[in-house]
Amino acid sequence: MVNILDELSLEEIGARIKSIRESRHMTMAALGMALGRPTDNAGASLIKNLEAGRRKRLKENELEKILNYLELSKTDFINILPLDKSRHTDIHPLYKAVPGIEEFVDALGLAQRMEDTVMEKMVLGHIKDQIDKIISK
Repeated sequence: MVNILDELSLEEIGARIKSIRESRHMTMAALGMALGRPTDNAGASLIKNLEAGRRKRLKENELEKILNYLELSKTDFINILPLDKSRHTDIHPLYKAVPGIEEFVDALGLAQRMEDTVMEKMVLGHIKDQIDKIISK
């Protein structure tokens, strides 16, 4: 059985959760409340500290609730690799030319690593729309 807490540091877990959450346009509050926090502020605070690597401890059941909410298996979560933007020099000019494109490129990378073709097509559509807006100006 895969144990994420043995495989990844809390900082790595937090970074992956943040990447996935942002690519799916989820708020910290929504994810935190899915873990049973009673208010938006309490939920956001929990996730903010987790994503920033400031939590000293994460319970296995908390992580399982997060993965269930994100609809990810433990194996998929471990296999998600952070997008190395420095290796994507071919898209670097887009970061400067199209405001907000970096979030879409992050989401595209995540969709590709998860082999989620539906998400990938959706993100590519958003990227095309953003580029079309710039071109039509």
